[in-house]
Amino acid sequence: MNCYCDYDIDPTLYTRKVYTARKAHQCDECGRAIARGEAYEKVVGVWDGCLEMYKTCRHCTDARQYVKAHVPCACLSHGNLREDMLETVREYQRQAPGLLFGLYRFMVAAKRAGHLALENQNA
Repeated sequence: MNCYCDYDIDPTLYTRKVYTARKAHQCDECGRAIARGEAYEKVVGVWDGCLEMYKTCRHCTDARQYVKAHVPCACLSHGNLREDMLETVREYQRQAPGLLFGLYRFMVAAKRAGHLALENQNA
């Protein structure tokens, strides 16, 4: 199976690594807090001569893996993950019943985790 993503530009440098947060961060995909001690993905790349960095919480990386497992040729970009996942899943929902519901479950889990993190910080 050949996959092709119609991105404007490919990065000239790209690294992806999973870290454990030593301080609080914010997920660049869903906006929720990444708590100290929580695993997160950090991507650093150079697109069109500009160095960019994205931090992604485990809920968003889990959702991305879910979509990629069911739609192997999904084109999911950094900084626009939620919209890309929803668009992709809606295109394939007739071929894979329950796929959209499964993605919504990941999104609700991320939202709940964000609220719990805020409640714990305020306590």
